[in-house]
Amino acid sequence: MSVCKITPDDHIVMPWKNGEGTTRQIATGGNDPDTGDWGWRVSIAAVERDGAYSEFPGVDRLTTVVVGNGTDLFHPDGSTIALNPFQPTLIPSDVALWGFLRDEPIVNLNVMTRQGRYTATAEIMDGPQERTVETAPSGVLLVYGLGGKCSLQSDGGDTVAAAEGETLVIEGKGCSGFTLIIEARVANISIRHD
Repeated sequence: MSVCKITPDDHIVMPWKNGEGTTRQIATGGNDPDTGDWGWRVSIAAVERDGAYSEFPGVDRLTTVVVGNGTDLFHPDGSTIALNPFQPTLIPSDVALWGFLRDEPIVNLNVMTRQGRYTATAEIMDGPQERTVETAPSGVLLVYGLGGKCSLQSDGGDTVAAAEGETLVIEGKGCSGFTLIIEARVANISIRHD
């Protein structure tokens, strides 16, 4: 069982797949030994104008608006997907979605997983509260600070704290033996191997 902290200085800035903006990659894992492609990726992206969302065939995309009032995505079949603030939403990655901002720019927290290899869930948690956290077998837990402070305290007494914009990462099998202490708001992301 291991724990690390990722700060904004550790993020890797890269262009969107469609070249229309940039994303800040927080963490990746489960790389394919043959291609080097990630099995899962967590990132944040500022969306400053209406436009197309990149297509990622074979990838599940769980998106949460963490800054701003949200956006509405238009599907080629004519349906609409609402991305509301702090509501994790699974959106299709294999079609051309077009996003219309409701008013101001937004920031999305994105969790992408290769279909058939990894599955992800996300939950927005508000403090003050404490919770025992577990990881799935061969899984990883990421706690992204959305406001205030949070910390992970092990049974042995060691504590790792994170502020807004920082991420705590736990990797390992089974019960982590950690208590998540939330003073404000976090995104709790669990990724498990299928």
